[in-house]
Amino acid sequence: MSKTDNKKHYWLDQPRNINRIVYALWLICAGLLIAEFFYHKHPHFGWDGWFGFYALFGFVAYCFIVLTAKGLRRLIRRDEDYYSDGLGSDGLGSDGLGSDGLGTDGLGDEGRHDDV
Repeated sequence: MSKTDNKKHYWLDQPRNINRIVYALWLICAGLLIAEFFYHKHPHFGWDGWFGFYALFGFVAYCFIVLTAKGLRRLIRRDEDYYSDGLGSDGLGSDGLGSDGLGTDGLGDEGRHDDV
C-alpha cells in the first residue's frame, strides 16, 4: 500500500478470501453429509430418515424461495420514478419548480436570481 493510497482495504475485498469462504462452506456441507453415516436418526415420517434428506430439502426450499421471489418481483415491481411525482432527484421538475409551483427557496419565479 503506497503512502498516497488512503482507501481502506477490508478482508472481503480480495477475491481469494471470498473463494476461501465458499470452499469452507463446501467442506462443512460435505462433512455434515458424511456425518449422517455415524449417528442414529429418529425419523418422524419415513422420508426424513433417508440419507441426505435434509440437505436435499434445504436446497429445494432455497430454489423455491429464489424462484418465487423472481416471479413476485415481476408482479409487484414499479417504475423507477413511481414515488417521485415527476420530480427530479433535486425535488424540482423540468421547469425548475417543485410540486407546489415554487423553487427550492419557496419564492416562486419572482425570487429566482438566474441573471446574477
